[in-house]
Amino acid sequence: MAISIQIMNGGSAAVLTLTGRVVARDNVALRKHIEQLMGGDAPLKAIDLTDIAYIDSYALGQIIYYCNSARGRHTTVYIVNKKGNGNSYIDKLIDVSDLKQVFSIVDSLDRIAPAAPASGA
Repeated sequence: MAISIQIMNGGSAAVLTLTGRVVARDNVALRKHIEQLMGGDAPLKAIDLTDIAYIDSYALGQIIYYCNSARGRHTTVYIVNKKGNGNSYIDKLIDVSDLKQVFSIVDSLDRIAPAAPASGA
């Protein structure tokens, strides 16, 4: 599993990107990075699952937990799936698991993230 956090749009958005296979041995690192994402100052938070090849139930449960706890604080953590054509691994996982009502799924942050101000403005 590869994990990265990007701060985008002049600090208005933070994106945790997961790629590859997320399995039991990755759970401590995953929790650490999700907590870092949640504790950050960016008002818009997202977890990009576009390039996930496999995610185990424990890791999926962590993501569900943090999305639900954010909702309790009147915050939304968006799930990004740029391959949201109905045939991707994430599409199928969300459909089979009936998680559409749990996750706020977007295909791009561009529609919801405010653009960074132009320099010199």
